[in-house]
Formats: sequence, structure tokens, C-alpha cells
Amino acid sequence: MYDVEGVDAGSPKGVIRSCREIHLLKDEDAVLALEMVNDRNLTVHTYNEEVAIKIYKNLPLYNNLLDNKQIMERLGIKKCVSNQNLDEVV
Repeated sequence: MYDVEGVDAGSPKGVIRSCREIHLLKDEDAVLALEMVNDRNLTVHTYNEEVAIKIYKNLPLYNNLLDNKQIMERLGIKKCVSNQNLDEVV
């Protein structure tokens, strides 16, 4: 993000907020992304089945957000990488 937009953020939430400020993310996408970070943090520190089920139900929403082709194009990423070693892509 620094090379493309000049954004220098040091945390996942900081990156998301910066993406919203530069209009890379719409407001509702930024809110969803912040919820995704919160859910990620809960999975690391919580051993509660109800929380796990709630997070599991949100995964399709998070997948759609992460597979946003408009964002990828703006960042200059030609295709989303999944199930590949990043060294093979670079």
C-alpha cells in the first residue's frame, strides 16, 4: 500500500482505516473488514463454541470482501492468490 497509495500503517485496523480514507474501501466494506479483524482476534483468544459458530457463519462475507476484484485492480494485483506458495507468484 505504501508503494501504490503512500499509506504507511502499522496494524491491520490502521490499514483498513487508511484504505477507507483513500476510498479503496467503501464505508460498509471497511466496517466489515474491521469486524473480520475482531473475529480473527477472537478466534485466537476464545474457546467458545457459540463464538466459533458466529464467526463461521461470517466467513462467506469475509471471503467476498477479500475477493474484491476492484480493490485488487487498484492495487495492481492481477489475480488473487489462493492455496499457492507466495514465492511461486512473485
